[in-house]
This record gives sequence, structure tokens and C-alpha cells, in this order.
Amino acid sequence: MNTQVKHTPTPWELKIIKDDDGIADEIIIFPAISNFAICLMGITEDAKANAHLIVKSVNSHEALVEALNIALERLQINNCEGEEDRFIKQIEQALKKAGEL
Repeated sequence: MNTQVKHTPTPWELKIIKDDDGIADEIIIFPAISNFAICLMGITEDAKANAHLIVKSVNSHEALVEALNIALERLQINNCEGEEDRFIKQIEQALKKAGEL
């Protein structure tokens, strides 16, 4: 696991800020442990979808990496061949893409 990269602790949360008229004005992504903004976005349907994806991805990253590492370890211990070898390569590629291998 890549422990050299530091980031704001998880979980992260999403809040939609409304103006005085109750109209959604901006989206803020922030860590649950504080109120400082990590990201500010304008309000569009794409921005809302992207903000939800960012928060969901950040909050699930560590658990997914851990699960992939366990699966990779188990497959390698069993000296798998054939179909399992393809799974090993897929897991390694995913971990590399995430910067975790």
C-alpha cells in the first residue's frame, strides 16, 4: 500500500449550500472532522453527480484497496493458473491504477 501520499482524513461529506432564497448555490466537499472546504462546485446536475462520485470514491478507496490486496494475496498463495491468473493481472492493474502497487 502506498503510504507516502498524505490526504485529508476520511470520511468526506458533501453539502449543498443554499442562498437566502433557499436556492441551491454551490456544492462543498469537506472532511467530516472539520468544516474547511476541499472542493467548491457550482450547481449543475453534472456537478452534483461528480461531487457524489468524488465523495463515494474517496470514502471507499481504502476498503477497496484492502479487499483487492487480500484477494491478490490469496490467489498468489494458491499458485493459481488459467482463469485465476487473469484475475491476478486485473487486480494488479487496478491497484497500479490507484497508485497502490
